[in-house]
Amino acid sequence: MDRSPSIKTTRNSKIDISSGKSSRFKYAVANCQGWRSTQEDAHLIICNFEENTSLFAVFDGHNGPEVAKFAAKYFPKHLTRNINYRQGNIQRGLQEAFMALDELLLTKEGNDVLLHFREKSAYKSTKPIEINETSHPLSYFTGSTAVLLLIKNDIYYCANVGDSRCIICRDRKPKQLSKDHYPDLIEERERIEKAGGIVVNGRINKAINVSRSLGDHWYKRNLKLNQKQQMIIAWPHINVEKIQQEDEFFVLICDGIWNSINNQDLIEFISKRIDHDDLSNVCHDVIKRILSPTPSTDQIVGKDNMTIMIVKRFSFDSNNKFDPSTSNVRISSSIIQSHCSHRNNLNCRKFKN
Repeated sequence: MDRSPSIKTTRNSKIDISSGKSSRFKYAVANCQGWRSTQEDAHLIICNFEENTSLFAVFDGHNGPEVAKFAAKYFPKHLTRNINYRQGNIQRGLQEAFMALDELLLTKEGNDVLLHFREKSAYKSTKPIEINETSHPLSYFTGSTAVLLLIKNDIYYCANVGDSRCIICRDRKPKQLSKDHYPDLIEERERIEKAGGIVVNGRINKAINVSRSLGDHWYKRNLKLNQKQQMIIAWPHINVEKIQQEDEFFVLICDGIWNSINNQDLIEFISKRIDHDDLSNVCHDVIKRILSPTPSTDQIVGKDNMTIMIVKRFSFDSNNKFDPSTSNVRISSSIIQSHCSHRNNLNCRKFKN
């Protein structure tokens, strides 16, 4: 993600790929660090999140991988604990889960997790910060986009903040379910300016180029405003659609992918291969096509972190019952265990992986 570019002179061209399937889907996800100094993306895949419910997400971190990793690890439990979600109001539940997760980042428990992630990562900030980081939670200085697709029976629920995308291949044509959140958009700019910010060259206060994200609490600290009125907000765009028979597959991608290939070309590229090639190979070929061979600094195309998730359906039959034997859970190499009802308690044994 292009927030504080840190292009290096050596390329990490290793492409990490994983794949799996359930009774309803088969999937593959690939990521590559590229020319960035660190890998800041994360993802989660839970084919059998609940009965007849699947959950897929990609998180694109900036100024560090911490918030992306935090979201991938803890969002599912926040969602299942939400009252509206449990009562069947999926849209409201998703919105509230995003906001609750963002709030959790500011707690001591949340910050301790972020600091733990930073200690484990190789990330070192290359952007000078004029204030003392130790006097604020780490989420003041690091953040992440999020794009999430929850499929329940025959309904898509897409939720996103920032510019990572969810695209459906419908009758061999792209249909974007997510919405890119940029400071230049009228609705976003009006909110930013009312909160005391400015938009210059598509960036808030000449710095960050997305207007919604998890974390980035330096832009959410106006005490006179609620959390949906700040310069940057975690309130997601929600798109609810009924699944169509023409829907062949969907992709979740970060901007490191779509900055290099538009939606139409990406869907065409995948469509030509998906029926006769393994999904892992297709993901690999997308990244291989995009990855820049040189570290030229005149553009970001082909140099950013890249993550692509391709999910192909077997069936969207709402009568397809949950089969525990086909359950496949993947959260950026972490496994969800039991859900904890103790709100905002990261120290609870059941909350930890």
